[in-house]
Amino acid sequence: MEIKLVDKLIYKLEDNNIEIKEFNLKVLVELVNKVRFVSLNHLILNLLDTLKASNTQELKDIHLICLKGVIKHSNRLALLDSDWFINNIISILDIQTSIDLLDVLHIYINKTPINDNQRSILIKTQFNFITSSNSRHSMKKKSISLLTTLLNSNHLDTLNTFIDKNLSSNFIITTLLIQNTLHLINTPTHIDQLINQLNNQDDDIKDAALSTLDCYVSHLNPQSHITQLISISQSLINYNPNYFDLDEDDEDDDQDDEDEEDEPLSDNDDLSWKVRKSAAKLLTTIIASNSLLLSHLYSTLFIHLLTVTSKEREESVKLELFNAINAFFVVSAAVAQKSSLKRKHNEMDVDITAQCDLQSNTYKSPLINSLTKHLSDKSLIIRLNSYKLLTTLIQSMPDILQAPYIDEIAPLIQQGLNNVESTISSGLPIEVLTLLNTLFETHTYRSIQHSIPAFTHTLINTTKLTKYHKLSSLAFKSLSNLVILLRPNKEDGLCSPSPIKQTEINDLIKLIALSTTERIQDSDLSNNVKDDAIDLVSVLLSHGGNILVQSDNDTNVLHLLKDRTYNNLNRFSGIKAIQSVAASRYTCTNEIFTQWLTDCVKLITPLIKQNDRVIKMAAFECLEVLLERVADRISKDVVAELVDSILPLVNINDINTLSHTLNMATKLFSSNDLEIRSMVLKILNRSYSLIKSPVLIIEPLESFYQVASRDGGLSAEIISRLLNEIGKLDDKELKDVGGEGEHILDNVSRLIGGVIVESGNGSGSGVEQFVNLVKSPNQQISDVYLSLLVVGHVGKHFDLSQNYPHLFKDIQTYFTHSEDKVRRSSSCSLGSICVGSSTFLPQLLDQLRAPDYLILLSLKEVISGAELSSNDADTVFDTLLCGTNDENVRNIAAECLAKLLYKSETYVPHLKQVLQGEEENKKLVIVIAIRYAISEAPHENSLQLDDLFSTFTALLAQQNLEVIRITLSTINSAARHKPQLISEGVINNLLTQTTVNTQLVRQITLGPFKETIDDGLPIRKTAFECLYTMSNHSELVSARDLIEQVKKGLGDVDEIKILSYLILNRLVSVCGDLVSESLNDILPCLQKTLQHKPKDNATKMEHERNTELQSSVCRTMATLNGSSLTNQHGLLINLIKTVIEPNPTFKTVFLASSQLNLSTTNNSSEAMQID
Repeated sequence: MEIKLVDKLIYKLEDNNIEIKEFNLKVLVELVNKVRFVSLNHLILNLLDTLKASNTQELKDIHLICLKGVIKHSNRLALLDSDWFINNIISILDIQTSIDLLDVLHIYINKTPINDNQRSILIKTQFNFITSSNSRHSMKKKSISLLTTLLNSNHLDTLNTFIDKNLSSNFIITTLLIQNTLHLINTPTHIDQLINQLNNQDDDIKDAALSTLDCYVSHLNPQSHITQLISISQSLINYNPNYFDLDEDDEDDDQDDEDEEDEPLSDNDDLSWKVRKSAAKLLTTIIASNSLLLSHLYSTLFIHLLTVTSKEREESVKLELFNAINAFFVVSAAVAQKSSLKRKHNEMDVDITAQCDLQSNTYKSPLINSLTKHLSDKSLIIRLNSYKLLTTLIQSMPDILQAPYIDEIAPLIQQGLNNVESTISSGLPIEVLTLLNTLFETHTYRSIQHSIPAFTHTLINTTKLTKYHKLSSLAFKSLSNLVILLRPNKEDGLCSPSPIKQTEINDLIKLIALSTTERIQDSDLSNNVKDDAIDLVSVLLSHGGNILVQSDNDTNVLHLLKDRTYNNLNRFSGIKAIQSVAASRYTCTNEIFTQWLTDCVKLITPLIKQNDRVIKMAAFECLEVLLERVADRISKDVVAELVDSILPLVNINDINTLSHTLNMATKLFSSNDLEIRSMVLKILNRSYSLIKSPVLIIEPLESFYQVASRDGGLSAEIISRLLNEIGKLDDKELKDVGGEGEHILDNVSRLIGGVIVESGNGSGSGVEQFVNLVKSPNQQISDVYLSLLVVGHVGKHFDLSQNYPHLFKDIQTYFTHSEDKVRRSSSCSLGSICVGSSTFLPQLLDQLRAPDYLILLSLKEVISGAELSSNDADTVFDTLLCGTNDENVRNIAAECLAKLLYKSETYVPHLKQVLQGEEENKKLVIVIAIRYAISEAPHENSLQLDDLFSTFTALLAQQNLEVIRITLSTINSAARHKPQLISEGVINNLLTQTTVNTQLVRQITLGPFKETIDDGLPIRKTAFECLYTMSNHSELVSARDLIEQVKKGLGDVDEIKILSYLILNRLVSVCGDLVSESLNDILPCLQKTLQHKPKDNATKMEHERNTELQSSVCRTMATLNGSSLTNQHGLLINLIKTVIEPNPTFKTVFLASSQLNLSTTNNSSEAMQID
């Protein structure tokens, strides 16, 4: 029945009605996965027979389209006889050639694995096809695309032989083959032959040679030929044998024939433009790939490139020359940024930009002259790309358009915003506004001051283009940047304008403000554009408020912002604008602003009850800033309303609103008005219950209590109420030191300690009760723990040795307590009291002669909080470097050493000397300290680690396995936080650590059993963790090296396999093409893992480990299937269909991962169809 239906549908493909044909075609394609395989086979057989036997081209075409659809959508091609199908396709190709038929073959090969014999036959067939004189060029290009899929590393000799044989006789098509298979060739074998062909008279051959050389530079960057290629490209961008440059006199004589003389030749007459374009493209690639040659390129090429670009008349060539100039800008900026890092081991490269500074007139003057000419070009596309080029220039080289250059450019920039209706479709006005935005962000006022009035008027006119919303929006944003440039605030870090220009600047500010307020009130203006206009008003006020608002007659702009809060559509922008103005402490300071801000408090307060979460949070943030400014000025009624509004929010249900509520209460309590403070006491009384929550964010509450404790009468009450709240907790909760109880006690100790310190009673009665608890034996663990933390917090700020001389010994007695948390808290407390006391500190340093973990933990507090003398610092340094076998002591000693290095780098040479020595335990401490320094250094240049990192190459060659592992762990931290520290030598040594070292594998006998122990596994695991981190940094390790390491890891133990899967997942998105080339080696390993079954007597743990490993493989398969660069691979499709789809567990993990990758809908349909 199915076969009859298929035959009927095939017969209907011959119908004269086109609609019937198309409908039958769709039905046949839909049936391919719903009929039995025998029917599918019958369908393909009939389609192939028709293609071979029919003499009607129209019939062949419809059958070929049908065959293409069947092959593309079928999920059961693996059951098809590959030899039969491929031989039939080849036989049809012998009769007629068709791009669609090659597409059918291409799709089939991508979806179905073929054997080496079939691959070789197809390669031979396609080689013959592309050298045939009967084949069209488009067919040959499609055939080369097929060859790119067929060829692999096993056919490299065949490929090279074919290229050597045909490069001379079939140059153009052979070079196209080289371009598509260069990832296989991977050597600059044929460069000299390509260069020789540049002397050929045929322009097409020159173009093909240059395009292929461009691919070589892009893939291999052959340094041995770069200088020669630069010279050749520089010469060929001038190549125009049919153009004669007439003298000026001749041009004047032939003025009447000017139009005829300047008319460009057609492509049929002159193909030299292709040569020039390819030469320019090659130059672009050379510049972008050779930053170390930048100085040489500037001196030999840059000026010549500008001259050639100015003379070039072919539009496409000129655009490619623009790309070459643009590459100069981009690479210059990258080199300048790299040199600014001032890395010690690259000091010789720091002056790389010394001879290529675009700020010098040698390069800047010709560049600006050239750009000026292009900006006035007749071609709209040339002008558009000229503006883009200029934008890149000023992004790369800030302040480059200083006078007089800006005076030449400014009229052309203004011209770009004229006649918007004729240029808007090309995007030119948008590009001009982008240019102005960048100009104002990267230039100082003094550089462009003469052009600013003209720019201002032009932008104001652009904001009036109501019809073009995006232009108006960009114009408002440009005006915002202009206002910041005209009147920078101190925090902006920009140069202030010249005082003699203040009057002119003030007039411009007022003009912008007047125009903007008018635009906001325009009913035709869209709400999105109004939001940008409101943002501009906030910038105007925050940067020039005292200019715009000097009397009661100038308050229109302030009333305008208040009115925006009543408008639902612009309310958010209005609130943020009010917040911005309130935060301006230098420009919005007069009495008018103060009164206006006070009114805004009353206006914004009701908005915190809004259901709209966005408006509600914006109102909270705005009120915080307002209260910072005018907490003393608001009326009692407004305070009462505000307190009543936020009082219900003093609970743990919403952490975000709670933080804002407490911050506002803090600001209100800072008021000098006693009535206001008495109102806020409601919030204080309600806040004590918050400490019971383990998720409390403590900082806002801590600030609130500290401000409240400045009232001497409240500090004791706050402490008492906090202790009472702790007393309400169950004993089980409090005894849970190490869980929620510990977190609660930590929070309370911070609060009480802050209150005592802020009240100024640190050395008196405030801390006395907690010191007494510390002295008293047999106290509850929670009381001791809390007291130790409170005493330590207070001891950092007050010298407790005068009133409590024995406190040091009292705290140290808890070093032997049975509870670990008590021991640690006593250690931290001991270190903290030493920070605030010059009496206790020597006692701690005396105990460093025999340091243990707790003493070093105390020492860490001292190093962090105290200023050590040079002698004390030397003592501490010598103590920390005493080697130990105790891992805990070693780690805390390393952390202390890192903190010591933050404060002084004088010890770096000595540490380097130790790393080059033989004392392994000391090396471990130093390497761990470097790891802490890398991950916790306060800022980029806080510690120069280059000298220490230079020893890591030698450390990785050590015999001590622990030194190697810790070194790799530190490299991993550097890759995450400071990748610039890692040198090429370290990378090379890292890659050697991923190989199994058989000398470290041993067997131990356990009764009748033998167990294999791999002592090198921790090192390999850490090395693969490094590689996973580095997979985010292409500058550290190449993608090809990572793929080779992944292949190696897939054959290792389970822990290494999982890390390899993670690396592979990341590489799919970074370099999917390279992953696709390696899938023939990767997928069999994945398949082996999926099909692995534990032994019958395997333990539960072994079953769980196998399940976890297989789930990781399924997630990796989903990632591969989600990438367009890998999801068409035949082995992948077959593996998904035959292994993952039949297994419900695998299928569930696969689909969940696919949805997570947002790729199920788009990419998985062809590989896996699941209901």
